[in-house]
Amino acid sequence: MSPPRVLTIAGSDSGGGAGIQADLKTFLSLGTYGLSVLTALTAQNTTGVSAIHACPSEFVLQQFDSVASDIEIDAVKVGMLCNHDIVAALASRLRDWKASSDSHGGSGVPVVLDPVMVSTSGSLLLSEGAIETLIQDLLPLCTILTPNLPEARQLLKYAAKFTSHQSGPRERELAQSNEMTELPQMMAAAKSIAQLGPKAVLVKGGHAKLNRPQIESWLEGLDTGSELAGVNGAVITRRGNVTAIRTDRIPHSHVLDETSSQGNPQMVVCDVLYQQTDDAEGSYVLFIKPLIASTATHGTGCTLSSALAASLAQGHSLVRSTSIAITYVQNAIANGIQDLGKGPGPLDHSYPFQPRGLITDSPDSSTASPFALLRSLISNSIDVWTAFVQHPFVLGLADGSLSREAFEWFMKQDYLFLRHYARIWAQAAASPDNTFEEVSTLAGMAQAMAEEAKLHLQICHDSLGMSASQLEHETMESAATLAYTRFVLDTARSGDTLELLVAVSPCMVGYAQVGLWLQQHRKQGIDKDFAAWIDAYAGSDFQDAAKKAMLLIEAKAARDPPSPERLRKLQKTWNAACRLEAGMWDEAVEPSLRRLVLEP
Repeated sequence: MSPPRVLTIAGSDSGGGAGIQADLKTFLSLGTYGLSVLTALTAQNTTGVSAIHACPSEFVLQQFDSVASDIEIDAVKVGMLCNHDIVAALASRLRDWKASSDSHGGSGVPVVLDPVMVSTSGSLLLSEGAIETLIQDLLPLCTILTPNLPEARQLLKYAAKFTSHQSGPRERELAQSNEMTELPQMMAAAKSIAQLGPKAVLVKGGHAKLNRPQIESWLEGLDTGSELAGVNGAVITRRGNVTAIRTDRIPHSHVLDETSSQGNPQMVVCDVLYQQTDDAEGSYVLFIKPLIASTATHGTGCTLSSALAASLAQGHSLVRSTSIAITYVQNAIANGIQDLGKGPGPLDHSYPFQPRGLITDSPDSSTASPFALLRSLISNSIDVWTAFVQHPFVLGLADGSLSREAFEWFMKQDYLFLRHYARIWAQAAASPDNTFEEVSTLAGMAQAMAEEAKLHLQICHDSLGMSASQLEHETMESAATLAYTRFVLDTARSGDTLELLVAVSPCMVGYAQVGLWLQQHRKQGIDKDFAAWIDAYAGSDFQDAAKKAMLLIEAKAARDPPSPERLRKLQKTWNAACRLEAGMWDEAVEPSLRRLVLEP
């Protein structure tokens, strides 16, 4: 059985990053079979376009007829149309094709239109006549239209000029505005453009860089919604006809954001999907995602629309298809090829099946991630990471609902763990491939563990009357503690310093994350020992130690970037350590899971 078949009608990019080249790569990457109709040939590279050769409109139709007469098409993506003749000819042919219900007709076949109208410099790529025909004849054939903000403004501007569409004051304001940088404006624009004929409009917000406080203000009052199938790690809220799908907190790590000097972790991008419904108000879905600081963004619009078409061809709903397309583009940007040529590089369309290992540097230092390895590890373990850093033990500390007995059980077991943990850091310091600075950092980590243990001793002494000698010589190791310590010790014996650091890093990074989160969310009047524990991990001493450890891990990774195979192994080590961390808290909050195993 053949895979879903998706047709792209667009121009070519001799540099390979946009146009049909990007479309066909995307189709293949998402498991569909790509078909193509060329509208134009371009001479371009990463620095720009030097020439465009438009195909005769008759030849465009010949290509379409040749494909459609033989191959059943499951979805169509329309991109660059170049001139009025091509727009008019294609609109007429698509209208006839979509009216046909035979086996090779287009009845019910989704059409995704990426209105390539405005160049990067802001100049129009289509004549007024071509824009008029596109609005009047092509938009009504669309399942979904995907303009960016400059294109949305131009569509509204020319719609008022060429059509009988009655624009109101708000629409005229949007069309005349040089900026469309607020969420309410984008929502209004999406709805207004949908009235021109397409069943749905996705206004892409890449040109409007928003910040989280703005988003929080606009979304205030939305109710928590159920998890949307397939949107991994997303936070979903709803109110009336507006749904917000937020992935701007992925990866969930305040400590990485606070330590990073890369860009502004508060900056986000919002894409607005508007769908026409039986209700005149329609429905909105807001896709809020983190801003990725990268110069490898060439072909983003082509890739998003082709990913949408591929997902629709596979039978996914419009919302689900949009989610898949946005996630695909985000990951392709994050893995972008920034050193391809002299100008902005393309997305990496092949990232799902052709991993390139860890990308630890960038030709543009402003876009290089200072925590490439840790971000990769967290991003690929969202469920495991969240189960650890948002464990019921942590939530109980925040609101004071954790029982004293559970807290005291954990403090005793954690004291035993820290004794082994300090040894591991000292062992890592002995590795022959360390620089003097790294030896100092690793030895300092062992000392930090000794300081951390003092808090455990104080609480156990004050609350339980236990001395250090009693803790060390009379406390049995539980199954969870034994499993974790032996896992780390076994990893240490492998002789791979980076793998060892990855095995111990969830403890440092995770507790630094938990400390910062608890500092922001703890209630007043909680148990004094709970407060002391939070203060210790949120305090500058532990946070500084954690940051040094994080920078050391990244320096090791940058010196010898992990291959795809090694990265997969490191991911498994990280995942296991996060599960073992959560396992120690599982024992604390659920007495039925406790098993004392090893005598001192």
